[in-house]
Amino acid sequence: DDNVQKGGGVTELDLVALDGRFLLEGIVVEPLPVFHGSLPILGFRMGALAYLTDVSAIPQSTLQRLYGLDLLVLGALRQTPHPTHFCVEQALEVARQVRPRRTLLTHIAHDLKHADWEARLGELGGPGAAGTPETHLAYDGLTLEI
Repeated sequence: DDNVQKGGGVTELDLVALDGRFLLEGIVVEPLPVFHGSLPILGFRMGALAYLTDVSAIPQSTLQRLYGLDLLVLGALRQTPHPTHFCVEQALEVARQVRPRRTLLTHIAHDLKHADWEARLGELGGPGAAGTPETHLAYDGLTLEI
């Protein structure tokens, strides 16, 4: 309809079904099944980087695809458990299991004070400390070199 206003909150989407790996700007992207509560959703692995946010559970078959990472970007909403998101301790446990070189926690609620948690993660993380890879909180405007 020519009389329907475009923009201003009206989203135009081209949905594409993902059926396995795909190429995006020359990079192989592998969809990884995870859960947001009981809802099956996807995270993604691109080479030695994996991006899993809005996640509350990771199937064993997906965990196996997370070994050998240089960087794991993982959701950690808050300190206390949540039904559809990892809390910090749950996210750290995933990092301990798959042992990426570095982990960045993202999808963070406002009650995680950045400076306080960076200090805590510094005590936990770092090479060989308590079996935890180097771990930091992500922040708005963060730029990474992969």
